[in-house]
Amino acid sequence: MANNSGVLIFGAAAALGVAAVIAATRPSEAAAPPTTGSLSGKVTDSATGAPIQGATVSLGSSLHTTDANGNYSIVEIPPGDYPLSFSAPGYATVNI
Repeated sequence: MANNSGVLIFGAAAALGVAAVIAATRPSEAAAPPTTGSLSGKVTDSATGAPIQGATVSLGSSLHTTDANGNYSIVEIPPGDYPLSFSAPGYATVNI
């Protein structure tokens, strides 16, 4: 079986528009399972679609900040279950 990428897309429409992509690699039968994953996406204003610079993306105890285009990327995430939230001053926090 060849390697395939699994992609899961989240969307939330509160005061923040949130799009997130979680990617993990499905190993071939002979390969070892992946030891880390990644999460990336864009935080936007749900009313206007404008990107939100400086929004906080919280994955477990790890905090990340969006760039000028509202993008974020979190790499080398160990396997597990994590709370995920998005927040920015003047907007309601989105918890996933």
